[in-house]
Order: sequence, then structure tokens, then C-alpha cells
Amino acid sequence: TTRKYAKKFLLALALAHSCQVESTGGSKELVYKSASPDEEALCQGAHQNGYTYQSRSGKKVTLAINGKTEEWQLMVEMEFTSDRRRMSVIVKSPAGRLYLFSKGADAEMVPRLSKKVDQTLLKSTENDLSSFSRQGLRTLILAYKRLSQSDYDTFYTKYHKAANLIDGREEKVE
Repeated sequence: TTRKYAKKFLLALALAHSCQVESTGGSKELVYKSASPDEEALCQGAHQNGYTYQSRSGKKVTLAINGKTEEWQLMVEMEFTSDRRRMSVIVKSPAGRLYLFSKGADAEMVPRLSKKVDQTLLKSTENDLSSFSRQGLRTLILAYKRLSQSDYDTFYTKYHKAANLIDGREEKVE
């Protein structure tokens, strides 16, 4: 449903980013800081819609979702690079569910979408992306996938091995 996708969209914004949180002079107002003003704006947008990134301590990410505090566990973070042109995180929800959230350039994200995606919706989205591009607008695609423990274990074994390589690390982590 639309509501389900809106929630996942806001979760992606609140979880997949490089922002740090600062409190302003004793007030409870949160200020997001990042090397990227886009990241700050995306976190602020999630916050304005009830999905507030509050803090990160080690692998623990604290969100306030419509006023209710939740602690998520960051399992894997694959930072944005100019080669990858996307950022991805694998997180565990408070209920113990594993999710992959990714955001990035349409040229990188669209080919990675599941073949199960509604093809009519995909075509419409691609037309919109093309129109936005002709207007000189920047676009960003967000996606998520629920992972089984087996999916995660298989991925993490390969990822960990690739991340520890000395030669060819970037290509293998990709």
C-alpha cells in the first residue's frame, strides 16, 4: 500500500545517511551536520514527517518515529562513493527484521531493482526521471528489501572477505 511505502521511504531517509546530530545550546532542537548539504536536507525532511534520527552510538541508531523511540542496529554501512554512486545500509529493526536500504543515482539504482517491480510503475518512474533530467533537476532513487537471516549471512560472508582484501578491495566490495 501507499502508506507502507511512505513509511519505508521515511525510514530510508532516517537510516541511510552520513549525518551527525548536534543539539543547539541546551535546546531540544536537533541540527543535522554532514559533509553533504543534501544529506542534511534529507534527514530534516524525514524529521519533519515524524521520522527523527536522534543519535548513533557505535552500531546503535536511535530514531523517534511519530514520537516513539526505537533503537535499530546498523549491521553494515556501505558509504556513498563516486564510483558506487549510491549508499546502502543493512539494519535490524527493533522487531528483529533485517532490511537493506539504498539510495543513489537512478543510473545505478534502476538496474538493481527486483524484476518483480510493477513494470507499469517502473516505466512511469523512468519517464518522470527523464522529464526531471531534461529540466536540469537532480534525482535520487530510494529502495529497500527485506532480507532473511540466510540472505544476510550469505551477503556478509562475501562482503567481509572482500572488505579485508588489500588488493582490489573497492571492486570486490562493489
